[in-house]
Amino acid sequence: MRTRMRGFTVVEMTMAIAITSIIALAVVGAGMALSSAYAHSQDYSQSIQTGRVASLKIQSTLRMAKLITAAGGHGDYKLVAWAKDPNGDSKINVSELAMLTCDPNAQVIVEHTVVFPTPALATLLDSTVLLETAMDVTAVQTMMEVTYGAYHRKEVLADRVISADISVDQPPPMTRMVKFQLGVGDSNRSITLYAGGTLRADMTSHVGMSGGKYVLNTTTVP
Repeated sequence: MRTRMRGFTVVEMTMAIAITSIIALAVVGAGMALSSAYAHSQDYSQSIQTGRVASLKIQSTLRMAKLITAAGGHGDYKLVAWAKDPNGDSKINVSELAMLTCDPNAQVIVEHTVVFPTPALATLLDSTVLLETAMDVTAVQTMMEVTYGAYHRKEVLADRVISADISVDQPPPMTRMVKFQLGVGDSNRSITLYAGGTLRADMTSHVGMSGGKYVLNTTTVP
């Protein structure tokens, strides 16, 4: 007796195609979700690493600073430091200042400095800054970005910064310790990093008052 072979009906074929399509879409969707989650995890890890590197950089600047001349602000904060005195003249020069700023819109922390490409240019252009001027954030920013704009250097220390705050033990220029916190990540996932630094070779003992203004007394500096 011969067995009759029965093929698929149109309805069965349509259902098979529909089921296969649903499974394929589910697999593709799961793959895309996993890929997106992995990319987000990588971005988050990178943000944390960048934040930690920035914290170390800021701590290093604070430890080596001679004076903190300006600090403050929540979110959109700025900090100005007399970061170094390589020529040992105990005077604040333009190239010795460092300004840290946090831009909440761009979500970055930036270090601003003035760098002269040659010693000859430094000798010619690097000028002395009064302590009163170094305590004025707007004046320092204008000096770096406008007056010395050709030699103004901006280094992004951290990105994806969603919050930032700093606190000091005493108002500048008598600050000896700075604490700061950085919130890095995004609105869905973030981490707050805490750090701080103490000035090791500070010049606070050489800061005095004259005419109601802070001045740097260099005559007693050895």
